[in-house]
Amino acid sequence: MIKKYRTGDEVQGPFLEGITPEIEKSAEGAEGSQVRFEKERAGLTAHTKVGDIGISKSKTKSYNPGNPELKQSDTRINYSKNFELGESGNLNVYGSKGTSKSEYSGYGDSKKSQGTFSVGARYTHKFN
Repeated sequence: MIKKYRTGDEVQGPFLEGITPEIEKSAEGAEGSQVRFEKERAGLTAHTKVGDIGISKSKTKSYNPGNPELKQSDTRINYSKNFELGESGNLNVYGSKGTSKSEYSGYGDSKKSQGTFSVGARYTHKFN
């Protein structure tokens, strides 16, 4: 049986605890400046009993008068898991793998592509 879920629907199951769709579109620039950044991002995060697993794709454009336009795109898969350690400690383990591409407009072969990989852990402790 195939189930279709819309944004905001809750998903429950023995393994899957929920799904969070993420859509972002933004533009920013400094006041009085002609420099502008535009960003588009879409992703999906599955919240499971073994951690959060997400996929995302983003595109960023940078405009600066007198300079070529910079376009960047990023595609990645992410994982994170939060562990509570006692009453005041938290350990977050995370990692991601993907590809990153950049291109300057107006230049011949200016496309650059590289694989990305990161892994880490963050401990937080609340002091009373």
